[in-house]
Order: sequence, then structure tokens, then C-alpha cells
Amino acid sequence: MPGIFGAVSLRRRPLPHLPFDDVAAALRTCPALETTRIAAADGGAVLGAVDLRRLQGSGTVARAPDGSIAVVHGAAEPLGADAAAAALTRYRRDPDSLTTLTGSFTIALWDAPARTLVLVNDRFGLRNLYYTVADGLVCFAPLVHAVAKLAGAAPSLNQAAMADLLAFEHALGDETLLADVRALPPATIARFGLHGADLSRYWRPRYVPMPERHAGALADELARRLAGAVEQALDGGAVALPTSGGLDSRALLAVTPPGVPCVTYGIPGCDDVELAARLAATAGAPHHTIPLEPGFIARDAAALVEATDGMHLGLNVHALRLREAAAWCDAVLLGNGGDCILDCLWWWRDEPASEDDFVARMYERINIGVKPAVARRLLAPPLVEQLTSGARERLRRRLALYAGATAADVADAYNAGERHWRWVLQGVPAQATHVEYRQPFYDYDVVDLAQRVPVALRRGRLLHVEMIRRRAPALARIRQQGGGHLVASPLARRWRGRWKRARRAANSWWERDGVPAAQRLDGFADYDFELRGPSRGLIDDVVLADSTLGRGWWQPDGLRAVAADHLAGRANHGRVLGAVATLELWARNVLGEETKGDVEWAARCEAR
Repeated sequence: MPGIFGAVSLRRRPLPHLPFDDVAAALRTCPALETTRIAAADGGAVLGAVDLRRLQGSGTVARAPDGSIAVVHGAAEPLGADAAAAALTRYRRDPDSLTTLTGSFTIALWDAPARTLVLVNDRFGLRNLYYTVADGLVCFAPLVHAVAKLAGAAPSLNQAAMADLLAFEHALGDETLLADVRALPPATIARFGLHGADLSRYWRPRYVPMPERHAGALADELARRLAGAVEQALDGGAVALPTSGGLDSRALLAVTPPGVPCVTYGIPGCDDVELAARLAATAGAPHHTIPLEPGFIARDAAALVEATDGMHLGLNVHALRLREAAAWCDAVLLGNGGDCILDCLWWWRDEPASEDDFVARMYERINIGVKPAVARRLLAPPLVEQLTSGARERLRRRLALYAGATAADVADAYNAGERHWRWVLQGVPAQATHVEYRQPFYDYDVVDLAQRVPVALRRGRLLHVEMIRRRAPALARIRQQGGGHLVASPLARRWRGRWKRARRAANSWWERDGVPAAQRLDGFADYDFELRGPSRGLIDDVVLADSTLGRGWWQPDGLRAVAADHLAGRANHGRVLGAVATLELWARNVLGEETKGDVEWAARCEAR
């Protein structure tokens, strides 16, 4: 896993012997990755990086005359080719100047005279970084288990993060599955010194929509800014565009010069593969397909969980398969971010009656995993409490950090400020062992415009649609996944939304005695069908394994019943079973194959 790693002693003594070689070897999971390391003269700090070395300045280390050292991973503009040395120079002139950098990066800097470690990242946390602090020692790395290995501490389970992962498919805030390890939040400069730790958020998104204006003018401005971000991303090395039948990659394709190859992953015959091929042909771009063969989830889930430390749902193995794009390019141009900064997370058209109502609706909105009703039959009692009232209170505290004039503006600020970081972005580096990644929707100029877009144009990504219609009409004429065509009229979109809701309600009625046996082809994969058929081994060998049932996290009879309902086609519980498998695969890596106990085990582990 590419990124920066290291450890510092905040006291005036050298570091103890730490397993830097083992950690570097564990992070270097691909021969293309290079390792660099630098140590302070007094032995009080070691900083390093594992890097593909395909971005200017990424993976560089430097030493200053005063003994300070630094390491940079990613593209930190405008530091240039000697990024680590430039970071040291900037820091000496003005420590806060590191917060004015743009791009996608993490930086570690050891201020030797002040015996202070500085960690800083970009606005959106696009490069993973985790850390722990204990007894005057600070350890950090791009993977949770690597941090724990450096620190040498016995793993202690974070029950709250487990419950959040089950409910939301991501942990809230800076939590990880280990109680003593934290994620560095986006837009953060962290200082660790003799007098403690000081973490400061230097930027938070805030939506302040401009007065209503013609959508065309905003769409043209979005196209101009997005084209500029794509042009910058194409500078240096061969780049490919992962393309689906949706809006985000289509919007990028609309502003990408002809000839940039497109690549699509998906099950044979699915909409994404078929539509992406049509889009690429229309744009005059070569197209490559990465097929997701039957059994792909069972085959790759363990590798994904290991690559993301359980911070990303183990079903999403397509994040790994993009590694295969290395056959055609050095970097991929990802569309994620468009469905965050230019979408509306708030489903409702009215304002909440109170703060409690706002939190309750937001819990309902992002509770895409284990629902409370399922949790009561599936989870051990301590986790049921954490998933219901505990998770709701934690979500309340996170939402309170964001401001806006309307519920939609607050919800979207939260989505852009941290939810997308935990839910989506922490899975992105899984492919970065083989190809670099660039994300034009997170270009700062694009984001600054997005924060001024009226909610009516964010809802349903209407501005995406208008931009594609104006910039590339031929791409707009190709349907989306599931058969929907791009419609820009608010009235037409409202009626289409009502039709979709009616269709879902009808499907629910018809499926009351079971779910369709046929595989869905309206996306890139059908997780429910896959787990019921070719990837059933993930349920038999992981979800229902003796080690899983004996951990004390689940009610064994309830888990068996949920799995049986899914396998018999009485209900779709694919994402629920996927979350269970994710936690079990993570536990086998970190806690061991056999961690036994009764239903109170998790509570006792947390108490320790």
C-alpha cells in the first residue's frame, strides 16, 4: 500500500528498535513500488515512503541543516520535483503555509529543534494516513495494522467503529477498528510535541448557493473548470479513464481529449460494460474491459480487506481489479467525487422539524448496511446498542461540525467533508499498488464552484446532465444504467423519480414471497446474486465459519437464519453478509483465526 510511514520519539532519546523493515516490506505489495527512508541524526525519528514514483515529487525525502527531515507522498502543488525539501523550506518560513498546498498528498515533517512531528494532508484526505500515540512515541502509516505493528501494542477492538461499519459501511469520524489507532481527517494539520497533540482542520466545505440562475451558464463554467482539472491530470505519463454507464465518468469523458483510453470493469453482459463501450466509441476512444468472472467476490474479498484494513466493504473488489489497468496506463482518471460534491444527500424536499428529526433522517439516509430490525436478530446485545442509539449519537456529533442555511446544505457539507472520505475514498488506494490515481472532481476550483450550486441543480446531479448535454450531445443521447435517459427538465426528472419509486414499491410487493432468481445487469455487478451463487463460498467458509460464530459478536442462530434467507432467495441480505464477512476477514488478519467468547466478549474487549 503506497503512502508515508514512520515513528518519532517526542522525548530526548532515540527511538527503540522498531520493525521498520517488516513494515516497509508489508506495504510494498508490488515490485513496482519503491521504498525510501530517512532517519534523524540523533535517532529520534525515522520517516519513509512506499511509492510508485509516477507523480512529480512523490516519495521524496529531505534533510534540513538544523536536522529536521521530511517525506512527501502524492502531488502537493506547487512543491515540485524536490517536494520534501520544498516542504521543509516552506515550513521554516511559515508553518501554516503547508495548509495552502493543493492536490492529493500526505506530508510528514520532523521539526528537530522543537521535537515536533507535523502531519498534513489535502482537503479531502485522498491519501490514507493512520497514527497512534503512546508513551512519547508517535507511529504512522497508510494501513492500520502497520501502525499497530510499529507501535508494538496488542490490538484492542473498537466496538463503536464495528457498529458504524455494519450500519453505514464505514466508520464515523477518525475511528478505526482498533481503539488506539486513528485516521488523519481530511484538511488536517496535526502537531505532536512534548506538550501533547494538536489537530486542526484548516478547511471545511460549506455550501452557500448562489441565487438561482440559468443552469446553462453554470454548466458551462463547470465544464471549463473540469476540463482544466482533466488537462492537469493528463500531464505526465499515460492515463486511462475508468468508464461506466453513469454520470461521473461520462462527464469526465465529455471534457477529455479524444484518444484517452477507457477501461470498464463488470460482469459479462452488464449495462456498464455495454454502455461504456458505446460511450468510448462515440468519443473516439479505445476501450478495454476488465471482466468480473463468476466467483470474483469470494476470490478477492480477503485481498481487498487486507489492502484496506477492513475500512472498506469486502464486496467492493472492483477496487482491486483496476490494478489491471496498469497494462494500458500509468494512472487512472477517477470519477468519484462527482457523486459527492455535486449531488444532494438530503432526500427530502422539506426542512426537518428539529435537530432530532434531522439526525433521525440522516441516520435513515446513510444506514445502507445492517438495519436496526436486522441488527436485533443478528448482533450480540452490546453491538445492537452501539448500532442504534450509539451510532445515532455519534452521527449527531459529526453533523454538528458542519454549517449551512438548509438541511440539504448541511448534509452535503458533511458528505463532502468526511462521509465520502470514509465510505469511498479509503478504498481507492487498493488499486494504487499498480497504478496512480487522479480525481478531477476534487480539483479545488471545481469544488469551490460546487459549493455555490443551488440545491435544485445538485439534486439528481442535474448540473452533470446539463453539462453533458451542452458539451457532448452525442454522449447525452446514450442511456444510463437501468434504461434511464438523461433528462434535464426538472419537471420531467420529478415524474421520472415518482415512476422509479412506484416501480420499487411494486417490486417490493411482488417480491414479498422471494426475490428474482435472475442476475441483475443494470450495474457492473449483482452482489446478491453473486453471493447466492458463484461466490457462495464467502458465506459458507467465512460468514458461517466456526471462528465467526464463536467471536461473540453475533447471535449464531440469527446469523444462520439471515444467511439461510439469503441463500434460499427469501430476501436479499448481500450487503449485510458482506459486512459480516469483512469484519471476520479483518479479525483473522489482526486478532487471529480463533478468538472465542460469549456474547459479552466485545464489551469486555472494549472495557480493556
